[in-house]
Amino acid sequence: MDLLTLQPAATFSHRRLTELLNQAYADYIIPVQFDEFQLAMMCDDMDVDLARSVVAVVAGGPAGAPVDVPAATSIGTPVGMALLSIRGSEGWVSAVGVSPAWRRRGVGRAILQRIQEDARGAGLDVLRLDVLEQNQAGVGLYSSLGFSITRDLLVLKMAPGLDHPEPLRRLDIRLVRPQKLLKSHAEFHDVDPSWQRRLRSLQKRASRIQGRALFHDGCLAGYVLFQTQTEVILVLDLAVDPEMPDRVGMARRLLLSLHTESPALGGYIINVPAEDPLLGAFTDLGYRVWQCQHEMVWTVTPLRDGGA
Repeated sequence: MDLLTLQPAATFSHRRLTELLNQAYADYIIPVQFDEFQLAMMCDDMDVDLARSVVAVVAGGPAGAPVDVPAATSIGTPVGMALLSIRGSEGWVSAVGVSPAWRRRGVGRAILQRIQEDARGAGLDVLRLDVLEQNQAGVGLYSSLGFSITRDLLVLKMAPGLDHPEPLRRLDIRLVRPQKLLKSHAEFHDVDPSWQRRLRSLQKRASRIQGRALFHDGCLAGYVLFQTQTEVILVLDLAVDPEMPDRVGMARRLLLSLHTESPALGGYIINVPAEDPLLGAFTDLGYRVWQCQHEMVWTVTPLRDGGA
């Protein structure tokens, strides 16, 4: 029998974690490839607690046998991982993956159960995670561990080129530092953003992105935060004052200002809540739903009678 141990991710280098993550996601529905720098940046942006994140390591035993999970740790081959982000009383689980040769042998379940234990140990009230709706095996695993689907998060894409660019008539749109715009984040959002697009996530990235603001009668009415990449404009946040008339129209004009200036680039944004009132601004401009993720939530419960 293979001996499986669960070790803190903090005991591994970013290079080794990157290798493991890329191996686990190489044949995923959406193949993922990170480099060491990107993983380190993600851990910082998303407040990953590597001491409470988990790596599964296998040592000994014949290949193909079930795994046994002892309390002690040992040196071996990393075969799976999950990262735990912590902010206040909430946690978010990401990068859950198991190397192909070690799937369907209880590794993923063991990792998630340890993450749940670590969430209790950290005094968290809630754990969140995102899973592609096509990943029914993942949805089933998380459901069996007490996670429930709370809403859908949409990944949107727009192809390069505007068919009929519209003139931005007399609109007061200016480049403004993201740090300044984010002071209106809470006021301009009436739907809870996903973890990657919450205020703290955006603040962590503020020095690496740009902001464009729309003013109405001299007052800030809305903004878009973005990052221009090789082939797409990555939209990080789109927000308009809920009190403004034609709120969706204002959001659309902000997006249009980006794509009119760079018509050769497509557009991309992750995890827009399906109930976001500004979703129509994206779809009106030609953004389409590329993927749908379920946001799943586990209310952290205390241990009872020694069980989970």
